[in-house]
Amino acid sequence: MTGDGLGDFLVTVRSGAIEATASLAVTPDSEAPVVSAPKVALVDTGQVGFDRATLGVSWIAHDNVGVARVQLQRRVDSGDWRNVVLASPSAASATSTVPFGRRVQFRARATDRSGNTGSWILGEPMRVLLFNDNHTRVTTTGAWVRKANSSAIGGQYLRSRTSGPSVSLSVKAAQIAAIGHRGPTHGQAAIYLNGSPLAPISLVAASTEVRRLLYLSPPLSNPAMTALRLVNQSPGEQRLVDIDAFLALVFD
Repeated sequence: MTGDGLGDFLVTVRSGAIEATASLAVTPDSEAPVVSAPKVALVDTGQVGFDRATLGVSWIAHDNVGVARVQLQRRVDSGDWRNVVLASPSAASATSTVPFGRRVQFRARATDRSGNTGSWILGEPMRVLLFNDNHTRVTTTGAWVRKANSSAIGGQYLRSRTSGPSVSLSVKAAQIAAIGHRGPTHGQAAIYLNGSPLAPISLVAASTEVRRLLYLSPPLSNPAMTALRLVNQSPGEQRLVDIDAFLALVFD
């Protein structure tokens, strides 16, 4: 027997007058931990960057003796793999800011309490695509005015001042989002995802907030052509709806 509890043992079991003895060999653990392929989704962490968005990355790691630490890495285009900082050694999720339009891929592996390290498991390569307000895929109905603003993505955004006008994007995506502004004089927007009405969203805020995710769809298990439409549905005097851009998470 060794100090770590490994070795050959004789085990005796008694039950009343019955007794049995058997040998038991305890060998070192050699089974490496298993990690699921990293999954990604757009997340709302506040203001969207001018040229990048934030992804949530998640995975599941399991092992017969317990996971000691996980390593997550990402690669942009064909560059080097680089570590992503985790909140704790055995974390099951992380966030990562990725540039628009670039091919990004994550991979993960785990090490167990016996020191066994598993193989790298690749997630699907993906891109976060930006569709600015003047992109050909962005369509409008009704009265919209293009406004210049250095705080907006691309230096401009679309504004509606009356109820009724709409703005839409249709794209094959695993997730879709609308970016815009909130403020004291803003109203509300009706949301339609693939033609189905969702709960309206309020765009009212105590002070002006730019480049915010006004709507973020849930991840779609079967990426397909997805249509997102926002309609100015503002009541009363607060009627402004500002649309800056759309985002789409697509897999290569």
